[in-house]
Amino acid sequence: MDQEKKFKNLNSRYKTYLDEISKVFATYDPKKQHSYQEINLIYETISKINEKNLIVEKDIDHIFKNYEKTNETISKLKNLIMQRNKIIIKNLLSSELYKIFLNKLALEYKTDKNKIEIIILELIKKYSMVWKCCWSFIEVDSYGLIKKIQLFDINDIQFIKDKLKE
Repeated sequence: MDQEKKFKNLNSRYKTYLDEISKVFATYDPKKQHSYQEINLIYETISKINEKNLIVEKDIDHIFKNYEKTNETISKLKNLIMQRNKIIIKNLLSSELYKIFLNKLALEYKTDKNKIEIIILELIKKYSMVWKCCWSFIEVDSYGLIKKIQLFDINDIQFIKDKLKE
């Protein structure tokens, strides 16, 4: 995949999008530790704005990686994602379902549980700063607690297989 070019000027679609979400962030303080419910309420509101403006995860990632100017709304959005994903990942790693999931994968791939855990941690890291976090293999409840863990994304499965070959 070609590296996307850096940009200094937002196109009108991104400007409209950031203007809309800046209103959502009016009372959001990125220096404060927020509960998952507070964060998720903002996240869900922004998700609706994303849908309305046809903004997908790739657009958000593009803005994060390639927009060269400092922007308060983008900084708040990054912080929101970081806080939300941190809670989800913390809950994932401390979950009994996670331990069961690792054991199941170790049996399925006929390998050591520790090796599988290292690979899954790499996979989690890959998703740690993206809009939907680890949505491709976990389902969370309204408190950020893990309801279900299941690999179904072919890219994630291939990632594990490739890492096991190394």
